[in-house]
Amino acid sequence: MLMLDDDHWVRAIDPVHTDKSIAGVGLCRSFARTLTARNPSITIGLIPCAVGGSALSQWEADGELYARAVKRTLKAMESGTLRGILWHHGETDAAQMGTSQTYGDRLAAMIPQLRDDLHSSDVPLLVGQLGDFVVLNPKYLFAAAINHDTKEIPYRVESTACVDPQGLGHRGDRIHFSREAVEELGKRYALAIEKLQSIQTVNAAEAGP
Repeated sequence: MLMLDDDHWVRAIDPVHTDKSIAGVGLCRSFARTLTARNPSITIGLIPCAVGGSALSQWEADGELYARAVKRTLKAMESGTLRGILWHHGETDAAQMGTSQTYGDRLAAMIPQLRDDLHSSDVPLLVGQLGDFVVLNPKYLFAAAINHDTKEIPYRVESTACVDPQGLGHRGDRIHFSREAVEELGKRYALAIEKLQSIQTVNAAEAGP
């Protein structure tokens, strides 16, 4: 299991993401471990792009974080094939009515644009819902609306799936998943991408030559 560190592949260790000095365990190593355990012949390279506390506007086509993620991913693709994109996001937009009301439409528009800029029109993309504890946190009044829109993405955008974090706990702050929860979430992402890839294969076979 590898991760992209600047422009070099190195052994993946936590924290994979270093956007904050307090960054800890994320879901991507658990995701990769689950897939490699089920298929030991594959080598997975993780491309860390996440930034905690960011708004969706920063990830839209004219946003700084979007541009950085595209640049890093294209660099990684010089020595590998893009097989999936993991998206777990929404707390910042859930704090305001205006951003929450447009979240689903903006996310649905961002996904095909991202695929186009990565020259990967059918790459699987997984979206994860916010934890139950976030929905109950009064700081995020519109978290339920974000989760609703996230759940609808597979009906709006092809080759996407939604990952449900139901039942997973927080680390005491009602914002962040606990270590055990985030590792379980990574496993759920892995199973979701396997299912999505199998559906793509069946659809391709049905389409014929």
